[in-house]
Amino acid sequence: MPERVTIVSLNLRHDADRWPERALLVREEMVALNPDLIALQENAVRIGQSEWLQAQLRKRTGRLFEEVHTVRQLPPPHDASIESNAMLWACRFQGYEWIKLPSGYEARKPSDERLYHARYRTAQRLRLTVGGAPFDVYNTHLHHEDPDGCIHPAQVRFLLDWIAARSRGAPHAVCGDFNARPGSITVQAIEAAGLRSAHRDVHGVEPHTSPTPLSPEWDAGVRQCIDYVFVSPEVRALDARVVFDRPSPSDPRLYSSDHFGLWVEVEVSR
Repeated sequence: MPERVTIVSLNLRHDADRWPERALLVREEMVALNPDLIALQENAVRIGQSEWLQAQLRKRTGRLFEEVHTVRQLPPPHDASIESNAMLWACRFQGYEWIKLPSGYEARKPSDERLYHARYRTAQRLRLTVGGAPFDVYNTHLHHEDPDGCIHPAQVRFLLDWIAARSRGAPHAVCGDFNARPGSITVQAIEAAGLRSAHRDVHGVEPHTSPTPLSPEWDAGVRQCIDYVFVSPEVRALDARVVFDRPSPSDPRLYSSDHFGLWVEVEVSR
């Protein structure tokens, strides 16, 4: 019989922009959602952000959530800000691994030296057991800019090749902040590999995921979808919605992050 799994994907905005106040919003909604698996981007390693959330979930839900994160450390003068992708889960676990994504500048010089920071991007893979069969969940955060048009193609191709080699036909979901809008070359490549957006499967359209009123870009009128949960053909999206989309009761500009999150419920065929 098919088994159901709930997944949340959220870019945390690390510890910037009033994190101590945002933390309460993140905790309360994550506890209320109580998903089986959580994929986080921009997790602040230096303050133990994902470990703190793990402890809160264990305490408040009674479920034995586990946690793992990778480190993405930038060179000076940015090395004081250490952030990572992180995953938390409360279901049967088989294994974990992660990779560094290419920068796209291995054979050429970028137009701006800061673009070398693209080489600090990573992706994670968590193999779970769902209904007695393997189910892989991937989590990534592609680089936020690509003026020369070579970062995203290199990163998404490397990611898709890794997924194909590791999952080998097993059902899988791919979560994260892709910094790419619907119809972009990046999203087209993902869809060409047979992956489908869970939210679009359910609702027929993609949602607005970034920014939130926490970001100055909100006032500039920016509204875009750059966050996704993609699923393979063996996975059926049953439900999907935008989450972490409510402000603090005491401050209409205070949100959980500068991104809204995604919650999906999927059915995994054995």
